[in-house]
Amino acid sequence: MHKAKVEKIQSELRGANQPVSLAKSSLQSNTTRPSDYKKSTKKLSADCLNQIISIDPVQMVAVAEPRVSMLQLAQETFKQGLIPLVVPEFKGITVGGAIMGCGGESSSHNHGLFHDICNSFELLLGDATVVTASKSENRELFEAIPGSYGSLGMLLSAEIRLQRALPWVTLEIERFSSGLEAIERMRELINKVEPPEYCEGIIFSENDAALIVGRQTEEPAENIFSDGPFAPWYYAFIQKEKTTFSVPLIDYLFRHDRGAFWMGAYVLHAPILKKLFAEGIWKLQNPKPFTAEEQLKFSSLKTPTGLLNPLTYSFTTSQKLFRLLHSCEDWVNERFIVQDFTFPEETVSGFLAEMQKSSPLYPLWLCPVKAQKIEPLFAPHSLNGANSINIGIYGIPNSKKSIMESLRDLESALHRYKGKKWLYTNSTYTPEEFWSIYDHAQYTKLRKQYNAENVWVSIENKVL
Repeated sequence: MHKAKVEKIQSELRGANQPVSLAKSSLQSNTTRPSDYKKSTKKLSADCLNQIISIDPVQMVAVAEPRVSMLQLAQETFKQGLIPLVVPEFKGITVGGAIMGCGGESSSHNHGLFHDICNSFELLLGDATVVTASKSENRELFEAIPGSYGSLGMLLSAEIRLQRALPWVTLEIERFSSGLEAIERMRELINKVEPPEYCEGIIFSENDAALIVGRQTEEPAENIFSDGPFAPWYYAFIQKEKTTFSVPLIDYLFRHDRGAFWMGAYVLHAPILKKLFAEGIWKLQNPKPFTAEEQLKFSSLKTPTGLLNPLTYSFTTSQKLFRLLHSCEDWVNERFIVQDFTFPEETVSGFLAEMQKSSPLYPLWLCPVKAQKIEPLFAPHSLNGANSINIGIYGIPNSKKSIMESLRDLESALHRYKGKKWLYTNSTYTPEEFWSIYDHAQYTKLRKQYNAENVWVSIENKVL
């Protein structure tokens, strides 16, 4: 079955006489930048590549096609008492998206990003040949694929490492009076001989932050959190919770799906919702940027409570929110910052301190990531061989500066503190700035070596 699907795609690629891109998926893309580059390309559909090919409970690996969602992968492996070592937090993120665009989670301080738990990739090259890339075969390609957004080859399947799964995750919350204190405690925890199984942080304000650490368990604690129409959003629950609690494993893996962390809370501002539809989607009015006063007002979240929880439940999933975003990408990008910046753990505090002064935005997500032995071409971790901490910056800054001014300032600080950004989102980089960060010579060499030139769209045309 898989072979027949691959042969069909190979045949379509051989008939292409222009640059090629993937057709729109039935699942909403988790990128936030426009995909205008696709307009002049031939579209290859990958929606047929949506199956888990095998799950081996002895070797503890799964082989999955690229359009398998994280929810599908987690549920099917969990039926056999297994779970991937890293599961990105949105249900609709796909295997291909988590490899080509990178994906991390609260187990990343132990295992790296999602692609770091993959043993091999099956890839379609620009000349329609199929190759396997791994540490022992086509290694240069294997190490360059993560974060390359399909510009070196098309993913056909991946072998993913699994671990034994228990039914519950039991978590403890540590509170801090500043984000800087939380980061120092996070560094201490992840560098222990036996670090916690799961570790993440949320900075709620300049003087309120939490670390949430946990482990899988057979039995739950007395206090239980589980997703459902009447449950609070996870981040809001953490902001108020003070005791140890347990979450069903699958609910824990996708705890940030409802509300897409907290981005859905902005849509609950009635004036924002009105502008989004009138200016962004229906285009009944000429779009106007938020005024400085509006920006300051909207920067505070409007999280649902009480009856609003069940009333908003169905349309505040990450997939529904990304559908809204993709219906008016430019409108959203001109009014919101959605960025992930990863820093060597020793520099992240300096960036946070500067950000709090220049473009304060809360909440912020903290996710530590284990360094790998290689220096990746595009993946935003293993910075100078050091462990790193990712800061998720999602929302409207409490600042009178425009969104693009704030983003430019943040990107400037990112480089001063030796960090890298995730390329799923919009950038202010020029091509020259982009290639001053990434290895253009190595990328050009690989594009030529693996027949990607003039077939797969180059990465700078995708992400800039």
